[in-house]
Amino acid sequence: MTSSRTPPTLASTAPPLTSSPPSSIVDGGSDAPVVVFTAEEREVIRTAFMVRFGSAPRVAEGFTLRRWSGGANKGEVKLTKAQQRMLEHGLIRVVDDGSPWPRAFFTESGLVALRVMAADPRLLNPDQYGHLIQELEGGPLSSMAQAADDSGSD
Repeated sequence: MTSSRTPPTLASTAPPLTSSPPSSIVDGGSDAPVVVFTAEEREVIRTAFMVRFGSAPRVAEGFTLRRWSGGANKGEVKLTKAQQRMLEHGLIRVVDDGSPWPRAFFTESGLVALRVMAADPRLLNPDQYGHLIQELEGGPLSSMAQAADDSGSD
């Protein structure tokens, strides 16, 4: 069966189509819009902050990243597509101090987006991520961002 329809054309001002959409932006009712994580970015966050071996990771400690083990990029920080998008949108910053495991820390806007995510139990299950939700509710955003800055300035 052949179709005689011609595919629609995109306007020249439209952004290029990608396999995964960027983080979406919603109006939070204040001066600055709030960024909402995509499904892929939420999965990266859930994986990074799930309890392992009885130890609950903290937002202020960031999460570990990998390095390229070979090839032209050997030794450089290796980011997934979702991590790269979060970096490009200013939601995380990467600290590479030469240690075997570079770390990513949430920026101020990343912490706001993380709090939005934590407010919805469908996105961040309180039974599994209660430690993360409690940490996000516990202190002001600036203190967590400052803790991340302090750990990256060594």
